[in-house]
Amino acid sequence: MSIRKKTVLAVLGVGAMLITTGAARYAGHNSLTSGTVVTIAGGLHFEEDIDGVQVDVTCTSFVAKAVVGGAANLHFASSPAITGCTDSLAGTDTITTSGTWYLHAGPPMKLAIPTAGATFSSNAIPGCVVTWAPASVMLKGHYNSVNTEQITDKLLPVTGSGCTADGMKTWVKLVMTPSPGAVPPWN
Repeated sequence: MSIRKKTVLAVLGVGAMLITTGAARYAGHNSLTSGTVVTIAGGLHFEEDIDGVQVDVTCTSFVAKAVVGGAANLHFASSPAITGCTDSLAGTDTITTSGTWYLHAGPPMKLAIPTAGATFSSNAIPGCVVTWAPASVMLKGHYNSVNTEQITDKLLPVTGSGCTADGMKTWVKLVMTPSPGAVPPWN
């Protein structure tokens, strides 16, 4: 075989390899199609000062469902259910969520909490209600390009009623099923 033919075959082989690699990389993007229902589940931990005392709270369950639309945001079908919460004062806690929560695809991905998106109360602190996000807020996290968003040590503004409350540090881990793969977009 002549050098000229070998060169042409080598160039064609490299071109085919690049096209195949690009297609595989694109297929690995795995963006979910419109109408796909995504379950978002995980847990959270936060620390806040209530009446000058640091209160650590752990919630074992954060669950929401969302339907993929044509936007860069994954809007939850309803506000998330946050349950299984206990605190460092040996209290049992209630978190009530409201409003439109969503994941902003980014980059970076962010959890959006609407104005007054949740209230926190503990039977260890009677009469105290802490409202999360007096103004809407986005908590920036780290997305692993597969299915998990991890928010670490982010400050969430809060206000207290029946008590004083300072901003709280938040840790959230959310796992999405089915796996969206590399995000954005949600389309």
